Amino acid sequence: MNIFYCDDDQEDIEFFKKAINKINPKINCTTSLDAEEALNILASEENKPDAIFIDLHMPKFDGLECVIAIKRNKSLKHIPVIILSNGLGKLQIEQFNKLGVFRFVSKTTFEDLESSLRHVLIA
Repeated sequence: MNIFYCDDDQEDIEFFKKAINKINPKINCTTSLDAEEALNILASEENKPDAIFIDLHMPKFDGLECVIAIKRNKSLKHIPVIILSNGLGKLQIEQFNKLGVFRFVSKTTFEDLESSLRHVLIA
């Protein structure tokens, strides 16, 4: 399985990768520190990921803008997108659901993140 994760915080990326490795060390995780770079990598990769994980709060280009760009791209729009956040409001969730976001994952604690990722990746 190949997944992609975009987050502007290197510590959060390491936290995420540690949780993924605990779930299944054979999962390949490509990362990016900003949404613009993520979109360039995703558009150029021949082997598209099985899932795209995006942090909601990033500078320059936030998670919402990134999801919109992914869903407009013919080669990416079919890939499940999962939003990672420490909290979303009802209106944000509705907005993302309209865009076709697959799931929402909390990254408050390592245990919560690991459990949520396990449900997303193994379900």
